[in-house]
Amino acid sequence: MNSPREATLQWGKARDIDWRAVLDGELVANSYYLKTALTRKADLARLLAKHAKIVGPNSPATSAVPETHVIDLDDSDDSDNESSSLPAWFATTGGAWVLKRSESNRGEDIFFVRSESPEDRLEAERLLAADRGGESPWVLQRYIKRPMLVDGDFKFHLRVMVLAIDDLRVFVHDAAVALCAAEQFGEEDGVDLSNKFAHATNHCVQKKHGGDGKTTESNSFTIDELCERVRLPKDSPTAAALSECICNQIDAVVKDLFFAARSRASPAVGFFPMAGSFELFGLDFIVDEDGKVWLLEVNSDPSLAVFGERLKPLCSDLIVDVARVVSGDTNKVDGGFRLVLELPPRFPDATEARRRVSKLVSIVGSFTAGTYDEHEGGKKVASIAIGAPGAKGAAKALAAREDWEVTTNPNAPLCSLQWAPHRTVRWERVMEESPATRLVASHHYARAGLLRRVELFSALASAGAIGSMPATLTLTKKGVTAAGEDAAAALETAAGGACRWRLRQGGPVVICPSAADVVRRISGGVETQRWSVVQHIEGSTMDLRATVLVAGSLHIGLHRNISGLGESLDAEEAFGIRRAAADVLSVAINAATKNRKCFLPFPNCFEVFTASLLAVRDRGHWKAWLLGFEDTFAEDSGGFDDCLAEDVVSAAIGFFFEAGWKPKSGFETID
Repeated sequence: MNSPREATLQWGKARDIDWRAVLDGELVANSYYLKTALTRKADLARLLAKHAKIVGPNSPATSAVPETHVIDLDDSDDSDNESSSLPAWFATTGGAWVLKRSESNRGEDIFFVRSESPEDRLEAERLLAADRGGESPWVLQRYIKRPMLVDGDFKFHLRVMVLAIDDLRVFVHDAAVALCAAEQFGEEDGVDLSNKFAHATNHCVQKKHGGDGKTTESNSFTIDELCERVRLPKDSPTAAALSECICNQIDAVVKDLFFAARSRASPAVGFFPMAGSFELFGLDFIVDEDGKVWLLEVNSDPSLAVFGERLKPLCSDLIVDVARVVSGDTNKVDGGFRLVLELPPRFPDATEARRRVSKLVSIVGSFTAGTYDEHEGGKKVASIAIGAPGAKGAAKALAAREDWEVTTNPNAPLCSLQWAPHRTVRWERVMEESPATRLVASHHYARAGLLRRVELFSALASAGAIGSMPATLTLTKKGVTAAGEDAAAALETAAGGACRWRLRQGGPVVICPSAADVVRRISGGVETQRWSVVQHIEGSTMDLRATVLVAGSLHIGLHRNISGLGESLDAEEAFGIRRAAADVLSVAINAATKNRKCFLPFPNCFEVFTASLLAVRDRGHWKAWLLGFEDTFAEDSGGFDDCLAEDVVSAAIGFFFEAGWKPKSGFETID
């Protein structure tokens, strides 16, 4: 057997993994370094609450979690606390609730409480009082009182296996297992919440049942078997339709959940997927009598005993499929994992990824608090250029911080941050290797190609990102003539197929029905004329302008205020458009970095861009097209929103000098 140092894959507990070898690219590990934002119940509740504030309460993940409240017992002042006991409103709210410790698993420390019952409330308070001062908070979650029942009267929950790989691809496995209670649920009004064998469907609880109820061997079903044994909801006329409906809901929840985790959770919060790592999670869902799926919790290192002897072949298939996906042999996966989320890597290449991750990960067991150390003398110094767009707002934001002082001198000694026009940035300081003398600047050095639409499209096309931006070219009669009969075909290739075109040369825009018509018009023009040729986007469109912050190389934030997003839209529509905009911006910026002449972000720089977007409704879904970027922080920009400048400074300071990116700044992480 190989020694740990000789192995290329390590499968074990997170605490035993050789993280240094993972960071060096020598080892693949079966665990993420941090995932507590998902696996701790209180952290998951806080994560989704943060997600709901940004995208609204109707996203797939936020709307799939029962009402949840965090009860922290550590005696400290925590803004997220409800209180150090049951909330004051609990006695009057009505209904059944589940009280469980944030870090509990295997069915332990789970209690069912009726809010209208003084006896239940007293018992709950006793439990909380006994744990006061403990490090682990508790969560109070509304009980799903009308669950779907199998065989007429038995409660169940679904254990769904989810595989997350690198940074970040997420798969859902077909081998979901329905785990059934050993004792009958009973009539709604007569439910005995004290009977765990009727309500807590965890495998570890049910296997302890020694009565005449269902045996543990008969408690596990596949989804298809389950749907044959339940009362079908009105919207699902067949078992196959119900199975498909459940799986579609699960896929949507998983996709939104992991997107939220990577977007909203900083390393300090607790989710950090990275190259060279993968992890199998077990997600627990419950289905109500209407066929709606509810997410209860996320488990790391899920027990495979839930399959039991009868479903053991499914367990074997799961392990084989994990190996296939992790090894990249996904073409051989038949009826196994299905891809539900794929996000572009946050880092431009593997070397840069390891360098950045090495800064964050400490092998002794913690994440670093920040990138830069405080200078001698206490306060950090920021240089703000007089008259620069946004200077007023930037200075105001910095002046409000006790650990910062503001100067207008660009040559101030030990200056840590410079807010200035691109031409006046002290690039020699930006290039310093020592954190004591290095400067964080409000511009990236090479980004001109990002701001020129033709160059940007060329970079995206070279990176294989056709479809994120309409084909945008500048053509001349000479160039079209030289291309000959291939000119029209080249245009269609650039656009990814046949389409209409917007053609302009000094006057109004002309809509051309085909590439051949574009070639004909340019061929008949003057030799020296330059024609703007842009792919015409069909459908019902919406013009948007979004503010994008690119920090380091490469962290992307989208400001929550998107101009053009009409107030008449409902929450679901607005969420769909915002998500589409975030996806296309992430893809485009990452693709642009592959051409260093187009865009080369530096690790200790940040910059604000204004993105012009076109949102199109296509077959019930929203797609966003990137039209181009503008330099928001330009000398000729006509001014800069001082409130926005405050948000930018808050985000930049959090990213470079504090514990991490702060969503309170107004920017949500999209990559």
